[in-house]
Amino acid sequence: MTSTLPPPALDRRFQISDVDEARQYVATVYGDVTLEPTERREPFQWNVKRASVGPIHIASSWFRGGARFLTEDANDRYFIFFSRKHQGELRVGVDVPIIPGRAAALRSPSSPGDLRVESDYQPMTLAFERATLEAEFRALTGSSRRFALTFEPGMPTTSGVGARIQRLVGFIFNELNEDDNNLDSPLVAARYADALIFSLLEGVPHSCAALLPSRIRAVAPGHVRLAAEYLEANAAEPVRLAELSKLTGMSVRSIQAGFKAMYRCSPMAFLKERRLELARNRLLCAAPGTTTVAAIALDCGFSHLGRFSGLYRARFGESPSATVRRAPRTARSG
Repeated sequence: MTSTLPPPALDRRFQISDVDEARQYVATVYGDVTLEPTERREPFQWNVKRASVGPIHIASSWFRGGARFLTEDANDRYFIFFSRKHQGELRVGVDVPIIPGRAAALRSPSSPGDLRVESDYQPMTLAFERATLEAEFRALTGSSRRFALTFEPGMPTTSGVGARIQRLVGFIFNELNEDDNNLDSPLVAARYADALIFSLLEGVPHSCAALLPSRIRAVAPGHVRLAAEYLEANAAEPVRLAELSKLTGMSVRSIQAGFKAMYRCSPMAFLKERRLELARNRLLCAAPGTTTVAAIALDCGFSHLGRFSGLYRARFGESPSATVRRAPRTARSG
């Protein structure tokens, strides 16, 4: 069976024939990863096409001569390896095959990896920044705790979430092949990236999957679900515990116990997380000169700007002003 992934038209194309140059490229793009050619009978050559879609780095490659990519220590990226032609193999404690149209492999930062590819191997690689993926998981769970996610290394692509992710990647690549694609817009690219990230977090088994809201809410008592939905819908408004008690018909103590059991936090901590997410969405969409960080913080229920900035940095790994500077290119260009 051949892969359904088309070759992409990406924003950077280059050919590497020098092994030292290839090693430098790998270290720059993928972090603490070493490269060794494994086929001595023919010269090494690596054709690379790459682009970024939001925080996700995508590369489509072709190898002449086999190669081995090895990382002994943890680094700051999660990887998904597909293949468009020929089989590869990833060793992450176990051997995981990468088979066109049938199976992909995943590597988590906590797992040393050893990727071996044959000559004429044509991989497609997705690299997710660790900080981004784990921050999105915290957003999904409504928790300020830091989680170390470890994914199951094998992912079938014939059906289920693996097939869905492969189809989504194929759709993105088809868009990149179009002259009038809209992936140059950071906001549009971010939506595609979100679809990939949330498909990965919610669909692929990993070490913290039991903490996902979809699984928690399935067993949460009705009054806890109702209170959580109310807090999400009214995140920017001043909400008191007495309102939740009146809404659900349950005592404040029962509501607090329910949130602690289901979400591992208090209702007010849950509300704070929703407000931070709301503020981030507004900062990402803010056109320069039309509003301020302080105004957005106040609109999202934060009365103390310094405290908001500290919470925001701890939650997303950057300051609110850095989010404004980084994101809205479309708003800057008018």
